[in-house]
Amino acid sequence: MENQNQEELVQILAKLGLSRNDVLVYLALLRSGKAGSGQITRDSGLHTSRVHESLNKLAQAGLVAYFFTTSKRVYQAENPERLLETAREIEQETKRVLPRLLEMGKQKEEKVNARLYEGYKGVRTVYNSSLERLKPGEEHFVFSAFGEPDFFVPFFINWNKRRVAKGIKLRVVINEDAKEKILSYVKGRLARYKILPKDFSTPTSTNIFGNTVAMVVWLEKPIAFVIESKEAADSFRKYFEILWKSDILRPKARPQIGR
Repeated sequence: MENQNQEELVQILAKLGLSRNDVLVYLALLRSGKAGSGQITRDSGLHTSRVHESLNKLAQAGLVAYFFTTSKRVYQAENPERLLETAREIEQETKRVLPRLLEMGKQKEEKVNARLYEGYKGVRTVYNSSLERLKPGEEHFVFSAFGEPDFFVPFFINWNKRRVAKGIKLRVVINEDAKEKILSYVKGRLARYKILPKDFSTPTSTNIFGNTVAMVVWLEKPIAFVIESKEAADSFRKYFEILWKSDILRPKARPQIGR
């Protein structure tokens, strides 16, 4: 029964940062009241070097005191209520660093928001959100830009003018069969493009801006699938840069100068 009680004490006091050896030394001192290191070694059943390590640690924690007699150093356990003070100190220190720990956790545990837009109004919402979120000097990336229906071109002409006015950069990888249409409005010193050969063309345009990835599928009724995630956006940007530097695209990127 005594061994069972001792094991319970070892487990509880371990939560205060004490090792098993520390607890055994502390309990031996509590039972004896005052003792030299030799007696503590016998009572705890530990090796002398381990006893001295634990005595030093317990003294630093304020759980053990010592004094000298004419022949040796004598140790004495402090009142067990000192353990409550230690627990309170740990609680206060934990509260002090908690905001930093929570902030670190936010950086890791990113919430991913995904939504779906249908129709041309939804597509307009996606592209307009880019101009609302990006700041001057930031960049909107598009790869596999697909030729939208003619009636939708005026929107993109207006969108491009607003983009240039706000100072937002644009880099576009254009499907070859949509080159003439898209280059009719992708103008301005802030725009660069490269051409994706027909063999690699797809009806899906992928847009990356800020922490947003928006994939627009140009069907009869277009669909825009939007993911809000820094991790996803960074991954797509890396993919874009790899594609941009590859030999698949042509020509070399150059600025398009409008009026």
